[in-house]
Amino acid sequence: MNPSSWLPLALAAAAGAAVAAHSLRLRKAGVEPWVLPLGDDAPGFLGRAFVGLVAVWAFVLVTWAIVPAWALRSLGAVPLLVGPGFAWAGIALMLGGVVMVAMGQRAMGKAWRVGIPTSDKPKLVTDGVFAWSRNPVFLGMMLAAGGVTLAIPHALSLAALTGTYMALSVQIRLEEAYLESWLGETFGAYARGVGRWFGRMKA
Repeated sequence: MNPSSWLPLALAAAAGAAVAAHSLRLRKAGVEPWVLPLGDDAPGFLGRAFVGLVAVWAFVLVTWAIVPAWALRSLGAVPLLVGPGFAWAGIALMLGGVVMVAMGQRAMGKAWRVGIPTSDKPKLVTDGVFAWSRNPVFLGMMLAAGGVTLAIPHALSLAALTGTYMALSVQIRLEEAYLESWLGETFGAYARGVGRWFGRMKA
């Protein structure tokens, strides 16, 4: 039996609410967590691309919840991925991604930001999930996006997954370049020992 078509949207809404609550706690502590640029330079273009991707994912989730048959018919079903096994695997992957994002946020504490805080000297977090991934929040986002694509298997979700991977890959490199400019060899040594997405490496 397939999971409810509302389940992916419900999970995404719960994750969004958790991020909003964490952001509110940071603001109450005097920290502005949302520093994603939206200007006309390269980082601003990337920031606007993220906003666009969020809108596309919202469309994917809402249309699936309300009119799943129309979504498959009109948005290009991927027959190879249609079936309850893939759908439940997608839900599980979404849950895993949400947990990973929460663990990354928790490990970062007040250092968590959406974007690059150019006015602050960043704190390098290397324990917890950061001992296994240099970017656990982004890894969690990719896992969740992959889960949505398995649960909602059509061409638009697949395109959004591809766009998300590309945008996150660029953002990761911008953030790591920023960290290296501040922290130098401290970050370099960490990067040589922990994978960009996942894994421990020999220094």
